[in-house]
Amino acid sequence: MRYLALLFVLFLAAGSAGTASGATFKGVYASTPFLDSTKKNLPDSVYQSAVFGVYIRLEWSVIEPTKGKYDWSTLDAETSRAISAGKQISVGVTTGENTPGWLFNEGVQYGTFVVNDASSNCLTLQIAVPWDATYQQEYAAMLSALAAHLQSTSAYNAVQVVKITPMTEWTEEMRLPSDTGPKKSGGCRRVSNAVAIWQSLGYRPHLAYDAWTEAAQSVQTAFPDKVLGIAILNDNDFPLIDENGDALKSEKSAGWVDVKGEIISYGVSTFPLGFLVGWNALGQTETSSVVIDAGAAGAIEGWQTNMHLNHQAGCDSSSGHDNAPCTDATYQDILDNGIANGGQYLEIWPDDLLAFPDAVAEAQRKL
Repeated sequence: MRYLALLFVLFLAAGSAGTASGATFKGVYASTPFLDSTKKNLPDSVYQSAVFGVYIRLEWSVIEPTKGKYDWSTLDAETSRAISAGKQISVGVTTGENTPGWLFNEGVQYGTFVVNDASSNCLTLQIAVPWDATYQQEYAAMLSALAAHLQSTSAYNAVQVVKITPMTEWTEEMRLPSDTGPKKSGGCRRVSNAVAIWQSLGYRPHLAYDAWTEAAQSVQTAFPDKVLGIAILNDNDFPLIDENGDALKSEKSAGWVDVKGEIISYGVSTFPLGFLVGWNALGQTETSSVVIDAGAAGAIEGWQTNMHLNHQAGCDSSSGHDNAPCTDATYQDILDNGIANGGQYLEIWPDDLLAFPDAVAEAQRKL
């Protein structure tokens, strides 16, 4: 990839930028669902297992339902048990479809998009324009409040990783709607022409990059002593629009800007305790070249097991099709695949943790 040479130079200049102090983040983390209520919090059995930590996935609209008024119940239900059990914590706040509606009443600019979900259903989302000044201000205020609350409950020291999430859709992965629908067949046929919508909103690659770096600085200010990170897609994550506002045919077109690559470069060179780049579809044979390349240039490599079976990983029924139920051995293959490809941080689903505790314990031992 064209940004690797720059990444390598930045890594040499940054010295220890790719390694967190003491590497205390390294391990296997059981991921919560998106926590819209305490009914979705992890079962107590997770905290009695060999897992190193938990990844707490919060929703901005749930933790701040009204401007400046916070509800930390979903967070506290996890952190209190994590502290009691001696587990470490990773935390992220999803935005995208989970951006609170009051923000738009504050005048934050947004676009309305129809996108595919994981089951090819149609989702209609209001996505904030990430470079909107009010959006940036409120995102920073929310992260500051989150850090202050964690410090007040003594959970702060257990937090090892904080995700940077100002640009998401319906998952925590860094992306903006970028399809060019509607589709003639397959999945949601009403998918928006996101490129046209972004053109109307004034999208430029440098605006997306600047918005992410501004938000990242807010996260670093709130959590100056934590590993910071992102989850990425391999492709189709930013609209194909050049700096003139013109639509492009592909990433091979003249004028294409690798926004994701520029963001990874910035993260590796900027965050002193390390920058985590993860991919959320690890299988027995599947990995991400983006993560591996970023790791070679100094990023911390992270993997989340694929989710094909209702918060359980799917294993290889045939090459490239991870939809068969796992066994202890095949699930071990998934975890070993991530570790063999440089993974230092693994996110897994709690049902898999409880079904395959020996495989998880072995992976934790290897890390």
